[in-house]
Amino acid sequence: MSELQRVGDHIRARVKLPSVDRMVLDARRVWADAVGETVARNSMPVRKAGDALVVHCSSSTWAGELSMLERQVLAGLAAKMDEPPTRLKFEVGRVLPPEAPAAPSRPLPPLTDEQRRQAQEMVAGVADEALARRILEAVELSMRRGS
Repeated sequence: MSELQRVGDHIRARVKLPSVDRMVLDARRVWADAVGETVARNSMPVRKAGDALVVHCSSSTWAGELSMLERQVLAGLAAKMDEPPTRLKFEVGRVLPPEAPAAPSRPLPPLTDEQRRQAQEMVAGVADEALARRILEAVELSMRRGS
C-alpha cells in the first residue's frame, strides 16, 4: 500500500491560488449587516487597491449611488469591523448572489451486510488500528452516500 499524502500539499505545489486580504474577508463577512440587504444584493467587496477597498457593483447606477454614500458605508463598516477600510472605490463588476441557506439533508441509508463486508476488506491490510478505523469510517460514509 502506498503512503498517504495530503492533497493540499500537491495542489499548492502546482497551482498559485490568489490570496485574499484579511480586510476584504472581514468586509465580506459583515457587508450585508453594514449596508443592508438591498445594497448587499447589488454590491460586494472584492479586493484592496492601495488604501481603498474595491467594491463591485451590479451596475453603473449602483456604483454611482454608493460613491455618493461612501461616508455612510464606511461608517457602517467601521461599526462592524476591527480594522475597517479608510476609503472605498466602487466599480461595475461581477456580484455573486448571497449564499442560500443549506437545505436540510435527508438521513443516509444504513449499510447493507454486503457493503459492511466490502468496507472491512478494504481496510484489512492497514496495520495501524487507529488509521484503519478512520479509513473504515470514511469508506462506510462514502458507501452510505452512494459515491
